[in-house]
Amino acid sequence: RIAKMEQAKIETEPFSPEVTLVATGIRQADNEDTVSVAKALMKDGLSLDIPVVNAMRTPRRNGRPGIMKIQLQNKDDKLKALKTKKSLKDSKSYKKVFIRGSYSLEHRIMHSNTKLLLQATGQQAKYFVDSSGRLKGKEENNKGPGGGGAWGRGPPQMQQP
Repeated sequence: RIAKMEQAKIETEPFSPEVTLVATGIRQADNEDTVSVAKALMKDGLSLDIPVVNAMRTPRRNGRPGIMKIQLQNKDDKLKALKTKKSLKDSKSYKKVFIRGSYSLEHRIMHSNTKLLLQATGQQAKYFVDSSGRLKGKEENNKGPGGGGAWGRGPPQMQQP
């Protein structure tokens, strides 16, 4: 019953983050059919036979193509696309295309507010917000994942200025 309610919510909410991908770097043409561009990305770029429900593109910014939101049928299709996105770098046509999951408005606002608080308190050199929205400490010997150092260990301890 809960699954039916979630599916009904997804069907009524356009570009719901649960089933939406965000793609950047796709060449933009005048009067393009965004749904067919998204279908070509799924079929030619990712080699997946995933149905695209809807697609939209934001306006150009600073001469760069706008981002494309791609709505898929269900969460499983979204996960398949995200798992195979690595294959885009081997494609000649989609080498500069990047795909990520969509975030809800609340998530984006919370992420922005956390970054703003770090800047206001002068702590942006010591801490960062990761892609999941968690606040993590930066270490002086930070070498990233797999490169040694104490990357992201333990909860950050904010000090009073």
